[in-house]
Amino acid sequence: MIKLFSFQNIIIIALVSFVLYKQCNVEDKEIQKIKVDGKNYELLKHKIDTVTVVKKIAKYIKGDDIYHETIVEKEKKVEVPVYIKADTERILKEYHSKVLYKDKLVLSDGLGIVEITDTISRNKIIGRKWNAQINERTITDTKIVKELPKNQVYIGAQGVVGNSIVMAGPQLTFKTKKDNLYGVNLFLDANGNKYYGASVGWKIRLKK
Repeated sequence: MIKLFSFQNIIIIALVSFVLYKQCNVEDKEIQKIKVDGKNYELLKHKIDTVTVVKKIAKYIKGDDIYHETIVEKEKKVEVPVYIKADTERILKEYHSKVLYKDKLVLSDGLGIVEITDTISRNKIIGRKWNAQINERTITDTKIVKELPKNQVYIGAQGVVGNSIVMAGPQLTFKTKKDNLYGVNLFLDANGNKYYGASVGWKIRLKK
């Protein structure tokens, strides 16, 4: 009886398989990897889109609605200047006139600006207006990934029939990460003679 899986045959196939496996297990440096949920994937595409929407806000606040308090200091000796001629009309005019104070706050990182205008009259703020221009940014980070290619091992059998020749035997096939095929074969004929074979296949990429 012909022993296809004799100890000698298994050793030979195992050695050849080990060499092919080491050759197929070489890392592909061209693949860019990314870790998602603790698992490595191949990064096919990475795109970051930033959309900026400008929002304008304007608001007016009455002076009575603005928090204020009167600070009373300890009495100090103050010298009151005595004018030879009092200009009552000028003093009243300045007292009742409106004075505008404007300021601009620039937010960091280009997020916008805030403009403040205070209206002062009769020694108090009678109104405050502020205009804000806020740049709202939405950042979309898109990553398209797929599972990393893996080496695969197949075991099977192969036979040859023709011209009164009948041979059969086990076969090991390796499929690499690049979809290339490497195979080793052991054939035995009816007389127990051994024949060893190898095969190589490269993937052909067809245009869609």
